[in-house]
Amino acid sequence: MTLSIRLLNLFLFISILKGVFPDINGNMVTVAFERACKRAGVRDFRFHDLRHTFASYLTMGGGNIRTVQTLLGHKDLRMTMRYSHLSPEHLREAVLILDKGLSKSVYTEVAQVENTGSSQL
Repeated sequence: MTLSIRLLNLFLFISILKGVFPDINGNMVTVAFERACKRAGVRDFRFHDLRHTFASYLTMGGGNIRTVQTLLGHKDLRMTMRYSHLSPEHLREAVLILDKGLSKSVYTEVAQVENTGSSQL
């Protein structure tokens, strides 16, 4: 199971818990998460960080930003954009897609401009 699927399962599990066990509150989840991190030797990591990780992995995996917004429960798309961090590798891959889309003639034109210092573009 991939990390993004596990994170989605975690969020769904917590949502279900809140419905099945209405007495569970955010503090209880936070304390349990902190204990689990301590046992696992994970430092400087908060439960809330999982929301950022979830949004980032879903976005980089091709998830629609509006879907991410709905899953996170954000009313404003700008908040979702703050949660969806794109890795440098993901950005490089996006540039490669653009690079592949350019025709060879564009490269030839650019090379001519660089070699002659003039442009006919």
